[in-house]
Amino acid sequence: MGEPAARAAKVVAALLEWRDWLEELAERFARLAPPAGADSEDRSWHLAPGTGG
Repeated sequence: MGEPAARAAKVVAALLEWRDWLEELAERFARLAPPAGADSEDRSWHLAPGTGG
């Protein structure tokens, strides 16, 4: 992988890419989350509306 500084730069770049991906994933889950105080039926976000559950 080369010199330690080059290796460190590659590791940092990979970690930053991983963090970006995790933040994007967290945003997607946040958009899917039911509103605060939702009842058990409203928390069943994995069921598509109109499918009969």
